[in-house]
Amino acid sequence: NDLGPYDDPEQVVMEEHLRFYREVIALRKAHPALRTGSIETVLTDDDQDVMAFVRENEREEVLVVINAGSQPATITLPFSVEGWSDAFGGEGKPGLQDPGEPIEVPTMVSLPGITGRVWTRSK
Repeated sequence: NDLGPYDDPEQVVMEEHLRFYREVIALRKAHPALRTGSIETVLTDDDQDVMAFVRENEREEVLVVINAGSQPATITLPFSVEGWSDAFGGEGKPGLQDPGEPIEVPTMVSLPGITGRVWTRSK
């Protein structure tokens, strides 16, 4: 959170944002498919500002659902995602959950505004 040469008493680091960015950087580092895997869009909902996509490589699949809108959104995925593991944003809260803990992911996903969820599945 060092502002470096731009150190200005009126500019401050928002600790919540810094924590969020550190968590998503750690998520990306932990899952190579997020860096180098193929990508397939599985849902877009312009009215709610929601997008879902799957990235995959030879070892895993990663499902990402992002609500870029400020309002809560509920979407229905076009496939069943049972057996995936929660990797990020469980309970609709930003933050890493217990990666690798198997959960049953409903086909219907609800997200608060400006949040995302990530699930993984090994091949």
